[in-house]
Amino acid sequence: MQIHDLRDRVRDYNGLVALLPLKTKLSLEQEKSMNRWVWEVYNLQVSYDYLQIIDAGIDFFDKYGVQAKSDDSSLFCSEFAVKALQVAGIINRQINSAEVVPGDFLKKFNCFKKSVTLKTFAAK
Repeated sequence: MQIHDLRDRVRDYNGLVALLPLKTKLSLEQEKSMNRWVWEVYNLQVSYDYLQIIDAGIDFFDKYGVQAKSDDSSLFCSEFAVKALQVAGIINRQINSAEVVPGDFLKKFNCFKKSVTLKTFAAK
């Protein structure tokens, strides 16, 4: 896991950037739990799971009844976000975080308000 300045990432990204605000503000305890977990993952130097994001995105094995197994040894972006929200008690822990892709956040979870566009595609 890496830490980046969000302002720099948004500025340098040539694409759509949107924010998904939570419907309900995190309690102080939820926020502390999530922050503890995030720093734990960071301090363990958990790597990015390149293979898992490909599997989650194409769902090739799903048609054979094989689902990805989630573990904390490596994580991809959506998996990390789902696990953080699970730690905070916002998303059910029964959800397989290894099967969630970015487009699922609005489709599968009712904990978010309408998305807010921060940046649109830059002109070329």
